[in-house]
Amino acid sequence: MIAKTKRIVPVLLLTFAACAMHSPASAQQRQLVLNPYEGVNWQETGRYRANFHTHTTVSDGLMNPHEVVDLYHAHGYKILALTDHDTHNNFSSYPWTDFESLSPSQRSINLLAEGRLQTDHLNFQNRDPQQLGMLPVAASELSRGHHIISLFSTATHPQEGGVAERMATVNQHAGVAFMAHPAMHWPTSRGVTAGPELGLRAPFWPELRQVTQGDFTVETWFKTTAAGRGILVGNYSGSYRGALNLELHTNNRVRVYLQGPSHVVDLNITPDGVNTRNGQWHHLAGVRRGNRVELFLNGTMVGDAADRGESFDLSGEHYFLGRDTRTDVALDGSIDEPRVWSRALSPAEIAQIAQQGQMPADNGLVVRYPIEGASLIERLRGRRAGNRAAPGLDEATAQSLRFEQSVATPLQNADTSSLSVSFLMPTGQTMPYTVPDWAIDYYAELYRRHPELIGQEVLNGTRSHIREYPMDRELWDGVLTQLMPDRPVWGFSVDDLHNTGHLARDWVMVYSTDLQIGPVRQAVEGGAFTASTIRLHGGSDLHAAYAATPVIDSITHDPQAGTITIAASVEGRPLRDDECTWIADGEAVHTGLTINYTTTEGVKGYVRAELTGPQGKTYTNPFGFRTND
Repeated sequence: MIAKTKRIVPVLLLTFAACAMHSPASAQQRQLVLNPYEGVNWQETGRYRANFHTHTTVSDGLMNPHEVVDLYHAHGYKILALTDHDTHNNFSSYPWTDFESLSPSQRSINLLAEGRLQTDHLNFQNRDPQQLGMLPVAASELSRGHHIISLFSTATHPQEGGVAERMATVNQHAGVAFMAHPAMHWPTSRGVTAGPELGLRAPFWPELRQVTQGDFTVETWFKTTAAGRGILVGNYSGSYRGALNLELHTNNRVRVYLQGPSHVVDLNITPDGVNTRNGQWHHLAGVRRGNRVELFLNGTMVGDAADRGESFDLSGEHYFLGRDTRTDVALDGSIDEPRVWSRALSPAEIAQIAQQGQMPADNGLVVRYPIEGASLIERLRGRRAGNRAAPGLDEATAQSLRFEQSVATPLQNADTSSLSVSFLMPTGQTMPYTVPDWAIDYYAELYRRHPELIGQEVLNGTRSHIREYPMDRELWDGVLTQLMPDRPVWGFSVDDLHNTGHLARDWVMVYSTDLQIGPVRQAVEGGAFTASTIRLHGGSDLHAAYAATPVIDSITHDPQAGTITIAASVEGRPLRDDECTWIADGEAVHTGLTINYTTTEGVKGYVRAELTGPQGKTYTNPFGFRTND
């Protein structure tokens, strides 16, 4: 058994009563009693980028441990925890110098047999963290029941029991822990489900599965007013490689995502001057032309990217319309005339579709779904070249559809389409978009009972349901409202990496005196870190997105004035006042880099800051207050 160590607790600032008497709002007698950054020397303390939730082929990742380490090293990370699920092997992927003794999970062995993994994904090599200048953190994901990340220990999950038994194991191994992707767990704990299956399943047949063997075009008309993500067509899944998605992303972005066996092209573009969420019809096309992938919106190319031109088959059991394998990114909107081609349509042909509604000569047409006909089956039947019938869509999944006579004007003028299909968000028992009181009470009680639980994920890079992001933050704020300032709960941002598409998009920046396990653990337990994400904002160029994400240069507290001031920078310039928002009790209470907590209305037990840059956001941990009436 590892010797039990004394937990580091955040600094409580209990000596400001005299200073508060000089505050401009001394009648309120509000005092800052918890500052997670109090011990940070901003001129001398190191800043270390970290990911604390990572998977490999030891459990359900698609890369071996040393490849994952190498990738994070290449992206400038200094701290990394490999948190393979204990449900697969029940041991920790640690230390790095002993990777060669690890065994791949049975899941990885099965994927190898199915041709979804290569042999080298299951061959492990040791890594020397000192040579890489990195700090490995012993960790695992305790994943029976509610998933929990155990840090700074090799604790694995006991065979029986719930959260209490897992926390006893973490404590026995002198570790700490945080709750993983809570919005994945609390809805289903009360029988809340995602409701009827959304979108439509399109059966694979050889021509469609093999479309990524060479050049291709995937295109469709769409309309929506939903601001979040929505998949137009695709087959992406976190459990295999071999996917082609055409989709809408957050912040008005359009996207084509091509995932081969060893290479990903993620062309994620914000179009200039076009509002794609205005409820009007737009045309989107993704094209592979040789060693380039191109994205066209309304007949105009809006972006392109290099591609290796890998030849591979699409994976999975189905291709989908209005979603991919994940129903929680289903399109809240309409599509019409989705088509897949085994050739790269020319820019002139794509413009002809978008501007005139006329389909080019159908050579190379793999399938089209014209969404027309008198009966449901006819409306859902695909057509291959020459109007030969293709396998139809699965009628059983058509529970949330509405066929409409609304079609794009070019299609109407060309008499190409008479109907479109609208994917309706189901009514009844669905994933909620606000966190109920019982969920907040449940987590607050867990934190009260288990001091080893130091926080929760507020950003998780693999959670496909973008709507979970605000729910996780709403849960965080609800818990903080109940517990602060006496019981802080820190917010973690993690990749939850399973494949390269999750790499280096959500991270924490640890402010530690040294890159050693002692001071790093002290910083993490005391909340001396910030959480950042580019997933909600960034494009395919990760390094450009990093530069466009705010970096905190200092946080200063003036007890006499009753103020907290953040100095931050982004893209080489100082962050502006309008790019910093302060949150208290889940509500925005102030905009500006300096907040006066004695006079700002709405500040009670805590406040936290959100910094927004052109392509990323950074979140501070909460500051705690006590008010004496």
